[in-house]
Amino acid sequence: MKNRTYLFLSFTIALIFSLSGRAAAQDLPGKRDSINSVILNEKRVIQVILPDGYKAGSATKYDVLYIIDDWNIKLGRDIQHFIFDEHTMPPMIIVGLLNVDRDRDFLPTHNNGNKTSGGADKFLKFFKEELIPYIDKTYPSDGDNTLFGHSFGGVFVTYALLNEPQLFSNYIAGDPSYWWDNGVMLKQVKEKLPSLAGKEKALYIGGREGRGMKEMKINAMDSLLKKVRRQVLNGW
Repeated sequence: MKNRTYLFLSFTIALIFSLSGRAAAQDLPGKRDSINSVILNEKRVIQVILPDGYKAGSATKYDVLYIIDDWNIKLGRDIQHFIFDEHTMPPMIIVGLLNVDRDRDFLPTHNNGNKTSGGADKFLKFFKEELIPYIDKTYPSDGDNTLFGHSFGGVFVTYALLNEPQLFSNYIAGDPSYWWDNGVMLKQVKEKLPSLAGKEKALYIGGREGRGMKEMKINAMDSLLKKVRRQVLNGW
């Protein structure tokens, strides 16, 4: 993370997105683009919002915020505008992915109650091998990436951190559904997080206070993260 301003941005996005309403796809700001994914065997539509004042041909490069769930794209832009206007962060590119099948793309395991669930591995591979290289080639990206996801998307954010930590500098989970599949992400965090020690990655988690946070198992994840941190610092 380049400076402390991103800490403020990250917490703001995580806390507000979790309570956001949906915006119609036709009302989204920015440029509509698409990529034909071999990995997902489908065309994926993306919304790219370049910084205000960007001039074609300029040598200036920008950090990129990837937002999964199309209804969070407009709010993400509005929050970024607000913080930028307060002179507390630099401009950045926002890349929003329009939804196709949230259960399939965001969830790492299959459950019969969600028939298409369990394709997060392919969705993450799509990011690594197709989407991020396309953005870096087509737009003025500096290669410093942040990933935001809400609810099931927050599960995917955590999955991405554990399995491809080099793809993003910052991982933001808004009201993540850590209850999914009997708390499978808590088990994966316990197993895999210690291997990330020293990689200087940031995970931010925001959620509803009280009962909602407990039902989403965010409290349980918070306790686990603190426990793993203590174990790592103490050398197990």
